[in-house]
Amino acid sequence: MPAEAALPLLAAAALALAAGRRSRPAAWCAVALLAGAVLLLGLRFLTDDTGNALVFRHAGGGQPWPLRLAGLWASDQGTLLLMALMLAGMGARWSRDDGWGGPGALLLALAFTVGAVIWSPFESTPAEALGGPPPRHNSHLATPWMVIHPPLLLAALALIIAPAGAACQALARPGTAQWRQPAGGAMRAAWIVLGAGLAAGMWWAYQDFTFGQFWHWDPAQTAIFAVWMALTAQLHTHEAHVRSGGRRFAVLYPLLGLATAILALAAMAVVRLPILASSHRYVGDTSAPLLAGLAALLAMAAALAAWRRPAGPAAPTRDALDLAVALMAASAAVAVLHLG
Repeated sequence: MPAEAALPLLAAAALALAAGRRSRPAAWCAVALLAGAVLLLGLRFLTDDTGNALVFRHAGGGQPWPLRLAGLWASDQGTLLLMALMLAGMGARWSRDDGWGGPGALLLALAFTVGAVIWSPFESTPAEALGGPPPRHNSHLATPWMVIHPPLLLAALALIIAPAGAACQALARPGTAQWRQPAGGAMRAAWIVLGAGLAAGMWWAYQDFTFGQFWHWDPAQTAIFAVWMALTAQLHTHEAHVRSGGRRFAVLYPLLGLATAILALAAMAVVRLPILASSHRYVGDTSAPLLAGLAALLAMAAALAAWRRPAGPAAPTRDALDLAVALMAASAAVAVLHLG
């Protein structure tokens, strides 16, 4: 195991310290360690270092450097490391506030970092594999869309998941102002980035001779549709919630944020489930138990926060906006049922 494999382990220790004591230096130290790990792994892909098992399986030697680098997110292990870095960055940024947003994002980053330690992206290629025939690479991934579509979706998923701690605080403690700033900015950015990522994926699917259509209700597509609908519903509640001083959609706004984060984790697990026939499925080791476990823990945290929530004032008069949000949330629920 190369020496850089210790970087995620050190980052996990720093994240645990930062989340427990709300230490900004420890949080930024974790970000630096994870960034170093991602950089070193990226260099292995760029130099086509087949001594690394991940590069050996995913790099596709002879490809232009952007497509070689894309092997970083073509694997389960590399994705865990990238998600940990993005979540840690947002957690470190929010850790200067007193709310649960920073610690919540740091704890999620810790979980992904532990996953990167368990399913390590720095394992060496077995000698018997190096001595045998080279692996066959998926020709459908040898396209510039591979450099655009997956990173956009990963960034959007990180933006959706990161404010989960702040959403739990807003649900358990009405009138929490710390929730609105991280949630509003991350939510709007996530909606734009996710929309761009889906558009890129749709055009990629249309150009690919295997599919030849913009959408074919693959399990991964059904799961991300549920995420997009729940996120759109949350987006529609934001402005009314802020203008009313937190009175309107006081429960639904943070609850939709938590539901979208849970659906995002579930969508990542769907891509890793070997029992599903999916054009998006990762092949090999799978971190599906970790992601499904995180989704379940977040669901329990949401239920506990809702249970501890004190009774608030009556909601303002309902109008067509409530109906629109309800229809969007129902569309997400129907997608989940079909996925099941």
